[in-house]
Amino acid sequence: MKKFTTGHWPLYDKTISRSVEQILNKHRKTFNQTKHSQYVSQYKKWLKSSKENIIKGLDEFKYANFSYGTTTAIAEFIHRNNSRTLRMFKDDFLLTKILSRTYQHKLKYIEDGKIGKNDCVVTSVPFTGNGSMHPQFDQLLDQCDKHDVPVLIDGAYFGIAKGITYPLDRKCIQEFTTSHSKNFGVQDLRIGIRFSKQFIDDALNVPVQMGDCHNKLGACIGINLMKQYPADYIINKYFFKYWEICETNNLTPTNTITLAIGKDKKFQRGSYVRVCISKALVG
Repeated sequence: MKKFTTGHWPLYDKTISRSVEQILNKHRKTFNQTKHSQYVSQYKKWLKSSKENIIKGLDEFKYANFSYGTTTAIAEFIHRNNSRTLRMFKDDFLLTKILSRTYQHKLKYIEDGKIGKNDCVVTSVPFTGNGSMHPQFDQLLDQCDKHDVPVLIDGAYFGIAKGITYPLDRKCIQEFTTSHSKNFGVQDLRIGIRFSKQFIDDALNVPVQMGDCHNKLGACIGINLMKQYPADYIINKYFFKYWEICETNNLTPTNTITLAIGKDKKFQRGSYVRVCISKALVG
């Protein structure tokens, strides 16, 4: 129990950590040659390589930009839609709520009323609150499709989750963002990406317009890690240990291999007793 936490810690796989050091040593003089197009191409290939999850409609997202984790993509989405009311589920990614305050954006929880035509939505898949799918997710997308409400999907848990379908082919989903913070444990390097169906003229796109002025060190490390470690690497390596830990500690497994649902109220996070077991998995 000492290695269980309420906050969601990245999974620090020792093999991946050693690879990061090797990549830094090997490419310290050449990382600045990393092309943005190479990064985007490798990320798409990596996402599609998953056999544990299904991504529908990724090819409909014709534009992609390096993002500093998923945070920058979410921030840009909120700022760009500042004339709309931001809608999010209770117990979702806390930073989304903080960003709404930062940009003085009107916020209303999805549970507190129907989706309207003047709304925009940010939601995590799988859901941050419980490590699985939010029970109202499909209903939410139906409402957003009906009212032409733009949706951003935060896929930060891709690579540490299994059994998830990402319905990016839905009309309302305009942006999808994910990163390597949780799966590769490189959150300090801020290696992420944003996919969009339409061209977006914002801060994430400026480095591309200026001629490969993106985070080349992060892109270089990301490309090489994705070449070495398939999308399902973490799932395949820790799956049985995850179930063993859950069974031993009377925890209910979720779709996210670093999260489980417990009964000890000290792990209460909103409506869920969400327990992070990342440290126990690698300890």
